[in-house]
Amino acid sequence: MGDSTMKLVCYFTPAHKSMFDRFLKKSCDLFGEHEIVARMDNDQLSADGSFYSKGFHETVVKKMDFIIGSNSWDDSQYCIFSDADVIFTAPTQDYLLENVANHDIVFQSDQTTHNSGFYVFRNNAKVKAMFEEAVRVKDQHFGDQLCINAALQKVQLKHKAFDKNIFNISFYTRGEVWDNQSTIHFPKHMRVYHANFIVGVENKEKALQTAHDRFIAPKFPNAPVPVLS
Repeated sequence: MGDSTMKLVCYFTPAHKSMFDRFLKKSCDLFGEHEIVARMDNDQLSADGSFYSKGFHETVVKKMDFIIGSNSWDDSQYCIFSDADVIFTAPTQDYLLENVANHDIVFQSDQTTHNSGFYVFRNNAKVKAMFEEAVRVKDQHFGDQLCINAALQKVQLKHKAFDKNIFNISFYTRGEVWDNQSTIHFPKHMRVYHANFIVGVENKEKALQTAHDRFIAPKFPNAPVPVLS
């Protein structure tokens, strides 16, 4: 990986492949700042990847194992983790590096907790130990987000949350899920949109398409257009 790119790790199942292909990968390719290291887990344990669905917990534990196994942990690089239901809407690398410069890991915010669907971290021993602790407590908490937030209480490292420019709708819904109809109030200087707090792949794709049409299409009229099924 060259000095001009940051590695982006993504782990997803077939239910989310369309979002990875149409939104995350295409937007990363458009800005050219991030080298994607992705794995699709063909074991579709959760029918659609919905939170609290059967098989969800087992899948996201494997996601943490993939993060541990796909990094060198030599403290020489920074790495991004992103879920598949994400779109980049502006250049991000300088912004991400500025935020993580004095921290070990920086997460997207869910207002009351750190979100485990988008974060940037330093490849150091402390962050690796945090992920290992999160896997260790997997039988005590449901989902990687609760496991990671619990591990942050045990492992001493510097962490914080991004501002609303790494966006999800919890910034104004306070944890309520999208009703699939209301206007999504994207911040003016949004750099990344994560379509969580939305139930169902079709509704997530609808929201991601809206972000594409608002931020990418006007500035990059020749950019590949996501084709929804």
